[in-house]
Amino acid sequence: GVEPERAVELLQTFSGLSRRTEVLGTLGDAVVLSDYAHHPTEIAATITALRERYTKSRIAVLFEAHMLERLVTFKKDYVKALTMADTIALYPVFLPTGRRSEYAQEAQSHLDDLNNTLLAQQAHVVIIPGPAELPAIVSDLATTNNLVVGLTAGNLDRELRSIVNAG
Repeated sequence: GVEPERAVELLQTFSGLSRRTEVLGTLGDAVVLSDYAHHPTEIAATITALRERYTKSRIAVLFEAHMLERLVTFKKDYVKALTMADTIALYPVFLPTGRRSEYAQEAQSHLDDLNNTLLAQQAHVVIIPGPAELPAIVSDLATTNNLVVGLTAGNLDRELRSIVNAG
């Protein structure tokens, strides 16, 4: 029921949805984004959209698997989706607060398995041991890639925002 002229006017001021390929800022010459993508289908769609929008860019994705069960269930699909990027940085698996100590070792084992599978596919993979190492790794990724994208439904989004805000 909206007149076409009014729809165009409104769309020109639409800034997009929070956490869907949301531009957080820049580091050097690289654009840093955050996306709520945490399922392989969403990840593939996000990377495809970025490739269409930024046709000449190198894309680094920082992937935080959201929940151990999802990582185990969709491992093959994650490999397929993540290898669409030029560089893949693996962040520790998001685990609910009450279950971190109980599942941390198992989560790391499955993340290592994902890393090994990606490496077998000739992917360029970087391991992010934890939040303390994240700023240096993101800064490094920003020097060799035009886009640095956090794919996360967990803590990585907050960490990326802090890094970009710190400049």
